[in-house]
Amino acid sequence: MSLRGRSTLDVDEECVKLGEPVTPIGITAAALIMQFSLVVIMFAAAFIMRIGVRHSPFWREGQDTSASLWLLIAFSLLTIGILLISEEFSTMWVPLFGSVDLPGLSWSASLAVVFTADLVCISALAAATGGSSLSPFAPLYFVMPPLSIFLRSSLVQVVCYFLLASVLFSLGLRSARGIDLGVSEMRARTASWVVAIACFALATLVGYLTRPLP
Repeated sequence: MSLRGRSTLDVDEECVKLGEPVTPIGITAAALIMQFSLVVIMFAAAFIMRIGVRHSPFWREGQDTSASLWLLIAFSLLTIGILLISEEFSTMWVPLFGSVDLPGLSWSASLAVVFTADLVCISALAAATGGSSLSPFAPLYFVMPPLSIFLRSSLVQVVCYFLLASVLFSLGLRSARGIDLGVSEMRARTASWVVAIACFALATLVGYLTRPLP
């Protein structure tokens, strides 16, 4: 067979592979990559905020992001651990332990726990760093429902993540400390909230309607 013929055959095989249905193990692996990426983004923002701050061990309480770093460490271990021990993904490594029966959640339940933990963690980090209007962590609210769509979450789950993110984002707008707003500033903040939530809803709706089907 010629080189050209082999190349065409390879392309055909790749097309067949791309047409294969998505498996729970594949979804869980993609969720692990997503979670690792989110954790890296959070740590990057937390360390950037520490630049220029008086150097001290991050486990000591203070006005910097020390508490945020502790929260991130616990959050990373919890969420990545839940995905690793999910029933579908654990089939890759459980045989190494012989007949030991290890408990685990299904992939859909694991994703639900992880996404909920993500939103709660984002809310805590945003509240500790100026609220939704000032915190560098606030934009993470808006990426969670689209990611859940990509990971084949159900419509009910996507709506729940959207509602939870919207509520936490809205509450975070009121958590800014030491800011005395006038009438014009309050109107500007209200308008920003309306635009943010409306765009968030539109992006989630379009993402779900155009989602890749299994």
